[in-house]
Amino acid sequence: MFSGHMWVIIGAAIFLLGFVSFNIQLYQLIKLDAQARGMDHPEIWVLSASGRGGIVGLHHYFVQRRDYPAPRSQELAELQKKKRLALLYLIIGLLGGLLMTIASLPSKG
Repeated sequence: MFSGHMWVIIGAAIFLLGFVSFNIQLYQLIKLDAQARGMDHPEIWVLSASGRGGIVGLHHYFVQRRDYPAPRSQELAELQKKKRLALLYLIIGLLGGLLMTIASLPSKG
């Protein structure tokens, strides 16, 4: 059906799709959370947390947001939906990475 190289390409495509989708959802989630909490310049927080800052930027965002009140229940429900969607994209990306890893293993024969 498919050769080993094709499975690697399919796995890489799924992994890339999951990775990009997860980062987009993380960007939107942080922006929505920062706006709901009334933080100044939510776009800068988003770039720091999900962009080049990596895990350090995300940690800094979580530490700084403690000073702001939690959003209302309706906004919290919207955030939960975004979190579920981001988790789904993360799982898709991990499955693609797993498929790519399995396909790249040497075959017996």
